[in-house]
Amino acid sequence: MIEMTPTIETTYRVLELIGVFLTSLVAGTIARKMNFDIVGFLLLAIISSLAGGAVRDVLIDTGKVAALVHPEYIWVAMAGAAAAFLTRLHGFTWTMFQYHADMVTIGVWAVTGSTKALLAGVSPLGCVLMALVTATGGSVIRDMMIGRIPALLKNQQMMAIPAIIAASFNVLLYRIGHHELGMVLTPILAFAIAALVYWTGWYIPARQDFAPVNDLAWKLRQSFSGVEESARSAARTIEPDSVREWRHGKMEEIEAEEHRELGADNAGEPTKEEVKKRVGDNPSREEFIDVLYKAYLDAGGSNSPTGWQGLRARRR
Repeated sequence: MIEMTPTIETTYRVLELIGVFLTSLVAGTIARKMNFDIVGFLLLAIISSLAGGAVRDVLIDTGKVAALVHPEYIWVAMAGAAAAFLTRLHGFTWTMFQYHADMVTIGVWAVTGSTKALLAGVSPLGCVLMALVTATGGSVIRDMMIGRIPALLKNQQMMAIPAIIAASFNVLLYRIGHHELGMVLTPILAFAIAALVYWTGWYIPARQDFAPVNDLAWKLRQSFSGVEESARSAARTIEPDSVREWRHGKMEEIEAEEHRELGADNAGEPTKEEVKKRVGDNPSREEFIDVLYKAYLDAGGSNSPTGWQGLRARRR
């Protein structure tokens, strides 16, 4: 393991303490929204601000977890929790500060996580991964504690990407002998990228229908539709009846499983099969619209006997 120079160690410690305070302050505001008491404030702040670094230290086997060796980390986390407990932080000004504080912590954790991994002799790719763990580990554990899906998994704004880019930049500067410069520039770079993402509204696509490979395959199939249909016809003539029945059965099972998986997201929404059963095989345009309108009115969970929920209840 490479030893820290006094300059690197001082810069490293200051950056980590800044990240701890900002993260614990944000965690405290979440604790207030959850109606936690002072114990909840403290635990949520400590875990949010220190868990990522603890996981990193365990993974790269640097000995004792830094927060347990240097109590100032815990004291600063508790100070952030106390500030959030004693002050009701809300409104436009706080929201703007919170978003930008998150951007600052992304850069701080990116540089401290990757630097500590570099000093421990971790590979460049591993250093970037440790930066991401340091930057997001605490928030992931925090969200799991309060019963929420971690924001890292569903936040379409690219908050993890700035950490990865900044950590890669820090590793590069370290490798060419400018590690002090890297520790200064990396947080600035991460903040600039995160701010650009936030203010421009860039996001990572997160739609079930986002499948460019499938779209390309469909276009190719359309181009060779005649050939494909001829091949299908030939295959049907030689396919045994037992194999065809087994294949169709499996296809139905897969479709049913997909409907079940989508059930939680589409609760209260009618499926194609349910609409067809309700209106019959040859509904008029007015009948079809009437059924969909009733389904729409009852999508919020109404118990009206004419709504969609009432239809489902009668079927049971």
